[in-house]
Amino acid sequence: MTTNYRYLGYGVTDENGIAHLDHDANGNPIDHSYTGTGAGEIDVVASLDDNTHISDSSIQSETFVVLDTLFYDEATSNAKNQYWFSNRWDNISVSDIGTTIEELSSASINYYISNVANSSTWGDRKLFNTNICVEFEVIEYNTGLKFIIHESDTNYKQLPLNSGSVKLEITNTNIKSTINGNVTNTPCDFTNQVRLGFQTFNDSDLGKITFKDFKVYQI
Repeated sequence: MTTNYRYLGYGVTDENGIAHLDHDANGNPIDHSYTGTGAGEIDVVASLDDNTHISDSSIQSETFVVLDTLFYDEATSNAKNQYWFSNRWDNISVSDIGTTIEELSSASINYYISNVANSSTWGDRKLFNTNICVEFEVIEYNTGLKFIIHESDTNYKQLPLNSGSVKLEITNTNIKSTINGNVTNTPCDFTNQVRLGFQTFNDSDLGKITFKDFKVYQI
């Protein structure tokens, strides 16, 4: 298998033997090591060779996997991303194992990724282009809750979930759901950006989910 290297920049080893990536590929000083694009998992290596000579035989570090996301929430009390919207914050809780959405009475709950932390305003819900992937782990699940991909009030898809590993690949014409290895395709017709989140329903089947490690990235 051929490895393709993309040169990010360079750094110089200091008196402690530590080098930081402090110049970009054009030699300009930077104060960050990588500008995210939402590309998902990427592999990063460091090498003693310059960008014109690096190859598989170069002296280089081990490969480090970096997660480049459009949105990420570990969703535990240790690391909780607050950029969510909900119409019922009293039904959202966070613990060491994950974030729980629980419908305690027959009143629907919406929980969307937001542009504003801890929002209760519908207009704050974040918009995403299609051709994205959503992944998360479901610790506990009740069928009264679904994942929602919302373009408009007349054009949206509600997807049933299950406990375990969830992967949703969303284009403007299809949603490929992979849940614990089981694949389902749901045709759709999205012509604009979409909002992403969870939704319960105001019926007798009270919805509940506990999830963690939630990420959105481009495909």
